[in-house]
Amino acid sequence: MLSEIEIIRSGNTNCYAIKSDSTGDVVLIDAGTSEDVGFIEKLESKGIFQDVRMLVLTHGHYDHVGHAAEIGNKLGIPVAIHKADAEKVMAGSMDFPPAEGLLGKAIRRSTLRGSERARYQPFTPDIVIEEEGPLDGFSEMAVIHLPGLRQAPSGSCSMETSSQGDLVMNMPSPSRSMFAEDFGELDRSIRKVQDMGIGTVYPGHGRPFSGDRLRKL
Repeated sequence: MLSEIEIIRSGNTNCYAIKSDSTGDVVLIDAGTSEDVGFIEKLESKGIFQDVRMLVLTHGHYDHVGHAAEIGNKLGIPVAIHKADAEKVMAGSMDFPPAEGLLGKAIRRSTLRGSERARYQPFTPDIVIEEEGPLDGFSEMAVIHLPGLRQAPSGSCSMETSSQGDLVMNMPSPSRSMFAEDFGELDRSIRKVQDMGIGTVYPGHGRPFSGDRLRKL
């Protein structure tokens, strides 16, 4: 079972440290933005850094992979990402998906203007995820493929909780992402998660919210 889910904020991005009750080992979900120069210190101050055994990246956007190379090298742990985004992080790509709505388009323009400050160290992932299924070494967790945003995977932490990457957000209220390569695919991925019957959603941006609210989207 999963005994603990800790939120580590990096700018306006949420990362998650998920501890296994059976082993005490921790999976870190996402690696923040490189603009957040104190991110590693945040992890160390929470007393969980030394227990991290794997870093799983929900997708390849720069605000989720910023410290991945440093964390992998410092801890000597594997870094995992879906095959659709592997080449992206190997190249250190800074692209940003199209936006929907006035607010989304405004955020996209602002983000692109400041993207140079958030450049991250390119890296080669140790684990390239190709299929859905249990996360190697962590039987309590499984990876599900949720295309639309970036053909990105999302870690599903048991059937009671779900870490969604940027599939949905809570800014200022629960909604689907304002950014996607394919909004039709994004909607199909949201319906897939709605059908899972999860209890709590842990989004990449904004506060956690209930699965009931997700099913009302």
